[in-house]
Amino acid sequence: MIVLARRDGEVIYPRGATVLKMGDHLTLMGPIESVHQMARRCRGR
Repeated sequence: MIVLARRDGEVIYPRGATVLKMGDHLTLMGPIESVHQMARRCRGR
């Protein structure tokens, strides 16, 4: 689960319609392997 995103110094609490952009910094919450998997996807690996 993405619990917040930081963009250009602003904190965004994502909702269903929130569009993520390249360069957003995400804070994730969930089972550790799921968080690692999402981090790999975000890095394109």
